[in-house]
Amino acid sequence: MFSRAGSPGLGAAFPVFVAVIAATAFVFGLSYALITVPSMTLLQEELPDEIRGRVFGFLNMLVSIFSLVPLIIVGPIADLWGVAPVFVGFAVIVAIAWIGGKSTREMRRRKAKLVSE
Repeated sequence: MFSRAGSPGLGAAFPVFVAVIAATAFVFGLSYALITVPSMTLLQEELPDEIRGRVFGFLNMLVSIFSLVPLIIVGPIADLWGVAPVFVGFAVIVAIAWIGGKSTREMRRRKAKLVSE
């Protein structure tokens, strides 16, 4: 039934695929909310009234730019190599950036601890 429902190649795995995508989207959406709401609240509380509009305007401009750039870059790469290798490749890049950021943060904490002692 599902192989005829617009999922060529997935066949019986279609319901599992949809469930995995839905669960992943839910986790990412929840994570985004847990990061964005406190950060926006902090900005609104701490910024002086006279510069708040400029800061939020600049922030929205940066979000727009950094949302457009990946679309421009990833589209041609996906056309050239296919969607699956692009997903895997960028997942590896994100994992490397995360590990690098985490290790850098740990090094800074250790260095700050040594300086304070």
